[in-house]
Amino acid sequence: RVATIERAAHMGGLATRDLVLDLRRAAGQDQEPAASSDAPAWLDPARVRLEIDADAMLATGEHPVGKVRQSIANLESGEILQLTSSFRPTPLIDLMQKGGAQVYSAETEPGRFATWFCRP
Repeated sequence: RVATIERAAHMGGLATRDLVLDLRRAAGQDQEPAASSDAPAWLDPARVRLEIDADAMLATGEHPVGKVRQSIANLESGEILQLTSSFRPTPLIDLMQKGGAQVYSAETEPGRFATWFCRP
């Protein structure tokens, strides 16, 4: 059987977020990229067409990468998907930027992040 990060965290008595952060540190990814304090011009809340809660998905054993990729593919050019999470989804940000999406991420309150993906 395949173990999920959520199951491993539960078995170890850790919160999923803490395990993800520990794994990132172990992989040498312990420094969060510096986030710009200025939102980009394309980030218009009126253009947000879909919101996804990554923590809720992870709690059910589903990883948000597939849903984000599929959802962005279904957006019109210039439309935005907003992902909320208890961590900055750095690997997902990198993946989507390599695929051509415009991405901006900000800590909206301590331990809460919003990441916006705009389809070019």
